[in-house]
Amino acid sequence: MESDSITVLESDSEPAVSLTASKVKSKSTHRKSGFTSSWQKNYPWLLYDNEERAMYCKLCMRYGNLPRNGSGKWVKVGCTSLRHDKLLKHTASAMHRDSEISSHEEARASLTGGIRGALEVPINEERKAAIGALKCLYFLAKNELPHTTKFTSLVYFSINMGCSFMKQLRRGGNASYRSKQVVAEFLFCLSDCIKQKVLLTMRNSPTISILIDESTDVSILKQLVMYGRCIVDGKLECYFF
Repeated sequence: MESDSITVLESDSEPAVSLTASKVKSKSTHRKSGFTSSWQKNYPWLLYDNEERAMYCKLCMRYGNLPRNGSGKWVKVGCTSLRHDKLLKHTASAMHRDSEISSHEEARASLTGGIRGALEVPINEERKAAIGALKCLYFLAKNELPHTTKFTSLVYFSINMGCSFMKQLRRGGNASYRSKQVVAEFLFCLSDCIKQKVLLTMRNSPTISILIDESTDVSILKQLVMYGRCIVDGKLECYFF
């Protein structure tokens, strides 16, 4: 057929329809490319760089998840194939699923406090109990009361007075912080803190004097007593060791 037109005859009663070959178009299989701003609404994790004309994944960049092949695409290197099917492919990838899991876990942890929040309460309770025990022991020592026999009674008294956190001193059958050995360790910590504070004060004094004497305690045992004198803010202060 030499003519470039096609004549279609439906029937003898209907007129002929003439279609030129230039108007006959076949469906194109070529996929559209180019970034569309509406993608960012459907994919909140999508980050587009106008200068590079490339797409990045904010989730994968945040949690450092890379492709299994080590290419670094979507994280270190942007995806330059600006097609919607690339977004679908990345959404279904293992690296993006891992990033979504990390994001969900982080959001859930922010509501519940996570591991730190779960441990914070018991740690604070144990810390308060230890500080309360030191205060009880300091009260006994300051008032020259027998701390080895009165400490446990004072702890129970504190609990009965509403200091429920003091119950944390007994963590188990073999972990009781009310024994004589623990009381001795608490007393050593108290004395060491006080001694370090006194020594620091004396070091900052322009002049000091030390006196040594012997005395007896409440159990009539001889003890070596040391006195230290120094100047603090222009006044003479005396400390006992």
